[in-house]
Amino acid sequence: MSSLISFTGQSFYAYRLHIFSKSWFLPALIVVISLVSSIGGIAQGIISVRVEISL
Repeated sequence: MSSLISFTGQSFYAYRLHIFSKSWFLPALIVVISLVSSIGGIAQGIISVRVEISL
């Protein structure tokens, strides 16, 4: 859950950066890195639950 909240906050930061800089490169990079981090967090949560259930 925290990875989704983090993604939302970082996406808003990227949007604000785009508004101030009028550039797409850095905000797009921030969103891609944030998305990869969120996917990793969700995957880690799923793995953690599966290990807990199998014990």
